[in-house]
Order: sequence, then C-alpha cells, then structure tokens
Amino acid sequence: MSKPKTEADRKRRLQRDAQLATDWQAIARTPEGRRIIADLFGWGWVFQPLEDNDPMELARHNGERNFALRVARYLNLDATVFAAAMRQNDEAVAEWMGENEYREQMAAYFRPPAGLLNS
Repeated sequence: MSKPKTEADRKRRLQRDAQLATDWQAIARTPEGRRIIADLFGWGWVFQPLEDNDPMELARHNGERNFALRVARYLNLDATVFAAAMRQNDEAVAEWMGENEYREQMAAYFRPPAGLLNS
C-alpha cells in the first residue's frame, strides 16, 4: 500500500489495521477458524522454505506467502497453535481420502519439479 498522504489518512489506516487485527483474532478464537487459518498458512508457504528453480513459480509462491504473512501479522498469535491446527487438517484429509491416496498426494506435492534434479 502507498504511504498515507496526511495525518488524517495515517490515523484512518491505523484504525482500519486495528479493526482488521481484531476481526482476524476473533476468527482465530474458534477451532474452526484456527483450522481455516492453518490451511491458509499452509497454502501460503508460511511453514516451509520457498525453493524453486522456476522464477515464475518462486514469484507466485512468494506472493502467496506475503498474503498469508499479512494475515499472520494481524493475528499476532503463537505459530504453534496453527501448526497444531495444520496437523488436524492433515489428519482429517488423510481420513477422508484414505491413507494410501493421501500419502501418494503428499509425495507428489513434495517431489521436486521435473528437471530440478537433472540440472
């Protein structure tokens, strides 16, 4: 976002940010909200390093991460809460998909991109 032009703009932005933080924290107080936020953090690469040889993919992952980190900034909560919620999400997905299909999907997800090991 651009820099506020006037003192009134700065105050409005601070009020808006405070309200957004309060709203995100209200969502994070429920188990359902924590699971949704944990999924957002997983999608946004908050808990894993960004590694990719393709600059376009790296830029996309970085954009996703910046989005998730903005939410994390508003939450100002302990990351272990969301790590536990991510584990619950993974367990629920494994139960829904079946253990074998879930393992195959996760192996494909964490497999290096084609050509990465051949360079």
